[in-house]
Amino acid sequence: EIHFKPGTRKTVFYGEKGKLLLSRNNYSTQPATLLPPPDPDEQEIWKGDGYVARPHLQNWLDAIQSGRSLHAPVAVGHRTATICHLANLARRLDKSLRWDPEQESIIGDPQANARLDRGRRAGFELPS
Repeated sequence: EIHFKPGTRKTVFYGEKGKLLLSRNNYSTQPATLLPPPDPDEQEIWKGDGYVARPHLQNWLDAIQSGRSLHAPVAVGHRTATICHLANLARRLDKSLRWDPEQESIIGDPQANARLDRGRRAGFELPS
């Protein structure tokens, strides 16, 4: 389950083992032992004017030049991006969402589910 807390700029992810409270450049878990605390040095590299994912971008560019693998497998990137999109959708709709990762759909909310995809421009359609 994903909850956005209006006015706090925090998103809370509820899982089987606890909660992940996420905000820009920081996170915490309940219970605290669920994940190690964020490394302050790692947090520092993400800061700057506006939000720029410098470490991810650099890793991507390095992989293109060297042919080496990315730090995270593509499937991990997909799941990570999905969580970010769902958090943004919960924020825009100002409500909690329940996600089914097997079906990749929002449970019991046709309005939110309709926003998971959009039409493509001519020439950029996905194959059926």
